[in-house]
Amino acid sequence: MSDQVLTILLAILTYGLIALALSTLGILLFKGRLGEKGLALGPTRDLGLPPRLYLVGIVGTLLYSACLLVVSDKSPKAMQLVAGLFPLMLAGLLIGQALQVPAGLRKIGLLPRHPARDLMWGVAAGIVGLGLAGGVGLIVNAISFAIEGKPVDPVAHDLLKQLREDFSTELLVEIVIGAVILAPLLEELVFRGLFQTSLLRLFKGMRWPALLVASAVFAVIHWSVVPWQWIIPLFAIGLVFGYVYERTGSLLTPIIAHAVFNALNVTLAVVMPEIPAAG
Repeated sequence: MSDQVLTILLAILTYGLIALALSTLGILLFKGRLGEKGLALGPTRDLGLPPRLYLVGIVGTLLYSACLLVVSDKSPKAMQLVAGLFPLMLAGLLIGQALQVPAGLRKIGLLPRHPARDLMWGVAAGIVGLGLAGGVGLIVNAISFAIEGKPVDPVAHDLLKQLREDFSTELLVEIVIGAVILAPLLEELVFRGLFQTSLLRLFKGMRWPALLVASAVFAVIHWSVVPWQWIIPLFAIGLVFGYVYERTGSLLTPIIAHAVFNALNVTLAVVMPEIPAAG
């Protein structure tokens, strides 16, 4: 298939996903599902634990986020090890909190009540989220082009660029394990299960403030691995992950949504033609 035909097909897919995302937002807005009252229809996740434990969750997540902004593959091995163990420690904190109360794992969504429903919500959210991120990305790209005079590569992450430019099965397997399996699991445990839930307690049950802060921190931690133009689309996709968590009360939903979103991005990185360098 020629690059021209593939570009046309990808454009049709992109604008189709954007239309789907806008339609979904319109329906949710019309049905009153985007306001605080709409989010309040989802199950509560109050574990009845001392406030200091939620404070530990908030501080720990913020420290982990700061760690991600300064640690790279060129950092000392000790720093890389700490960055790798941090999410495991925070996920352990979340599970430890939940185990202190009856049915705690079910309350925070680690044992979903409706796995089939959560699976459908997760797949739908991953697809709609890709369209929303694409729509926001087009706006940010237009602004960036007006400022810098060059387009933004839709393949943002360095590993995805490497996969596109020098494809290998080994690298693909590495990315799938990291981006499609481990990252959705650990990041959703930390940023939605622990951080967003702790913020929910801090904001006295107001879900949108917790969702907005959690999504903003989730987006900013990627600053060191993607161009600045991708931070706002990542914030938008973080809102999608946080929204479906609030509506379903199940961590399975944002984990699947995150995995679907990343899997689609990996697929697009493999098939997408490279953008010619400006000038």
